[in-house]
This record gives sequence, C-alpha cells and structure tokens, in this order.
Amino acid sequence: MVSANAHGGRTNKDGCHENKKTGVYHCHGEKLQYSTLTKTKNESQKLLNYRRSDYEHWIDRDDDCQNERQELLIKTSQKKVRFTNSKKCTVFSGRWYDPYSGDTFTRASDLDVDHVVPLLWAHNHGGYQWSKAKKREFANDTENLLVVLDRLNSQKSASGPDSWLPPQFFYQCEYVEKFDSIVKKYKLKYQSGEKAFIQKFLAEC
Repeated sequence: MVSANAHGGRTNKDGCHENKKTGVYHCHGEKLQYSTLTKTKNESQKLLNYRRSDYEHWIDRDDDCQNERQELLIKTSQKKVRFTNSKKCTVFSGRWYDPYSGDTFTRASDLDVDHVVPLLWAHNHGGYQWSKAKKREFANDTENLLVVLDRLNSQKSASGPDSWLPPQFFYQCEYVEKFDSIVKKYKLKYQSGEKAFIQKFLAEC
C-alpha cells in the first residue's frame, strides 16, 4: 500500500498559506503552491488569487436556521441529536463515527465538516475558472462532505491524497476513491505526479 505523510507548520511544503485576515492564498519566497508545474505569470497569478469567501458554504437551503453543517450533523448522527437551545439551530451532541480516525464522538464541538476535495485544492486544479454559482455548488455538495475529528481536518488542510491520507488504514482506499470521484464529477485536473499517485494507489486497493 502506498502511504502519504502530512506536513505541519503555518505554511505548506512550498512555503505558502492562506492569510486568515484577507482570505488570500499566497507564498513566501520564490515557490508557488504547485512548484513542479511550469506556468506563465498570468496562470500563476490566477492560482494564487484564492479567496475562501468566493466559495460560499454552510448555506441554509430551506431557511430553517440550520445551515449545511448542522444539517449534516443531524443526518449522520447515530442517535437523536441535542441542540444548544430551544431554537434548534445548532447541534450540541449526538453520536458520530469519524472514518478518518475510526473513533466515535458525542460532542459536536469536537468535529468539523471536511471537504474531501478541499476548496483551495479544487481552486488550484481548475476551480478558479468557475462561476460564483458553481463555486457555491461545489462548496455545499454533500457528496464532498464528511463529519470528522476537527484535529484531523486541520492536519489535512488543503492537501491532496499524495500529501495526506486518513490515519485509519482501512479507510484509505475508500477515501482516495471518493476524492477521485469528486475530481471527475467536477472535471478538475490532476498534475501528472498526482494522477500517477492516484492510479498506483487505487490499483493496489
């Protein structure tokens, strides 16, 4: 089985990160996020011009005060959820299985809703060309959402499978298959090295 390791720190392996105040993704030094690719200056600028706010997420589709995150927590809980107050807008507790760690949790505050294909990853692999409506659709697509331990979601950040895999070994094949299916659904483009990794990994599943 192919393995991948996460990288830590405030910047990624190419010295890049998202400015939390401005929402702009940028790099320190000469490296770009995907430095193995040869790109024109204009193409590189498009990739760096990422704002998380452009991918509007956690919308409330039915105006019931429960946004997409809360709806998913309710839907995936293995028992009836409890809310923080009588308005029932925010989930407080329930029972959730996290496929990334293989553990079960009862406090909603311990969990994040992860984009299997991260917003930034999608942006840098073709999403930057999408309309605002398409970005919104992608950000709220439940096929691309998983309830997982918040620490692992933070650890993963915007990594693809070649840089990060769930620590639970038995979920890794399903995870990569899910990642790949979303990439194909939205017609995103792998780099050559990423594509080779996906193909080799799935061939061994």
